[in-house]
Amino acid sequence: MSTRALKHRRVELRPVGADGSAAITFSLRTGPAIIRFLAVDYISQPASTDLTITNSAAGVAGVALLTLTDTNTDVPAKPVSMTAGVDEAGAALAATDGSAGGYPVSDGLFFTVAQGDGQTTGDEAIIVDVWYEECTYRRVELRPVGVDGSATDTRTLRLNKAGVVRAIFIDYQNQPATTDILIKAEDTSGTTLFTRTNSATDIALSPVGMPGINESNAALAATDASDGGWPFKKNLFISVAQGDGQTGGDEKIVLDLWIDT
Repeated sequence: MSTRALKHRRVELRPVGADGSAAITFSLRTGPAIIRFLAVDYISQPASTDLTITNSAAGVAGVALLTLTDTNTDVPAKPVSMTAGVDEAGAALAATDGSAGGYPVSDGLFFTVAQGDGQTTGDEAIIVDVWYEECTYRRVELRPVGVDGSATDTRTLRLNKAGVVRAIFIDYQNQPATTDILIKAEDTSGTTLFTRTNSATDIALSPVGMPGINESNAALAATDASDGGWPFKKNLFISVAQGDGQTGGDEKIVLDLWIDT
C-alpha cells in the first residue's frame, strides 16, 4: 500500500510574554514524512516576529527547514523544497535534474517563535498549515572492515516492495578521503542509483534526483516538471570501499534515507 496520501495538520502558535518579545515553541509529530506544502498566517503579530521550523520534533540539533525573520507578512500555501540537492553522482542538482522536493523529517517538526506579541487580547497567533506525505525512513550504519584505506562493508536494505528514494543524509565518521559509497537498486547487479567516490565530506539533508526524459525520449529541459527521486523495484544494496577499518571502533558511515513505498 502506498504511503503517499497527502495529510494536513494545522498548528496554532500563541506567543506568551511582553509585546515585541513574546515567544513559544511547539512540536508537531508526523512520523517519517516529506513536508510538501506550507502556509503561514500572522494574526496580530508585529513586523519583528521570527519563526523558525526545524526537522526534529524534539527540537534538538534539528536542520532548519524554514526561517522567517522580522516579518509578519503572510505566506500563502506553497510547495516547499530545499536549496541543497544531490544527483546520482553526489553533485549538486542541475536545473534539468528532477528533484524529489519537499522537506524530509524523521519524526516531525519543531516550531520556534520569538519577538512576537503576547496574549493581550487573546487573538495574537501564528497559524501554520502543513501538508505532508508519510514515508519510510531508514538509518543504515556502515562499519568498514579491513586495512585502513581499503576497508569495506555492504548492506542490503530489504523493503520488499517498489519504492523511490526521495532524500538522503550522509555522515562520515573517521573515514578517509578515499572512501567510496555505492547504492544500487535490488542487489550487486542492479541499476546504480548513486555513486560517490573519494570523499569523506558529509552530505547535508538533501532531496535527490537524476536526469529524466520527456514524452519524446529527449532529455528534460529546465522548464519541464519532474518528480525526481531514485526508483527501485524491491530492495536497496549499499556498499562502502576504500574506507578505514575498525581500529578505534568508531569508524563508520551513517546513511539516512527517506523512501516512498
